[in-house]
Amino acid sequence: MKLRPATHEDEGRVEAAIHTLQMALALLTHAGCVKTAARVRLALSSAKGAQRHVHTRAFHTTKETK
Repeated sequence: MKLRPATHEDEGRVEAAIHTLQMALALLTHAGCVKTAARVRLALSSAKGAQRHVHTRAFHTTKETK
């Protein structure tokens, strides 16, 4: 299966999503919302996996164009 090329915008969007989730986690933890914070922690883990995939797509498409 061929990977769809990742752009710098894709990397930036994922980074922004991770930053937003980190801020939400901090606020929810401070507010004592334990269950919601746990769900956001899972979402953050998933977003970090997506970040690795975007990086891989960017690396492979850059490598193929050289």
